[in-house]
Amino acid sequence: MREIWRILYEFDADLVINGHDHLYERFGPQDPDGNLDLERGIRQITVGTGGGPLYTPVTSARNTEAIGIVHGVLKLTLSDNGYQWEFMGIPGVSFGDFGSGQCH
Repeated sequence: MREIWRILYEFDADLVINGHDHLYERFGPQDPDGNLDLERGIRQITVGTGGGPLYTPVTSARNTEAIGIVHGVLKLTLSDNGYQWEFMGIPGVSFGDFGSGQCH
């Protein structure tokens, strides 16, 4: 996957959405080697919270900014120069996450 991230980084990608793991995890903007890069980095959000069994990761990943072990959905709002995200847990769940990012 590193080569794909290098290509995305080269072309100034802003956001990658994944749906693999059975949890919600948001990463700070990163370069292809996983280093925090606030200027050109790509933010990654993993959302695998649609109803399958959830699990807690064994270790924390580098640059993790938020993690939720709850069922819910991610709402994205895209604009010409940025994006906003909001993770909404199912009713009765107190975890939520929201924020915004600018395009490069």
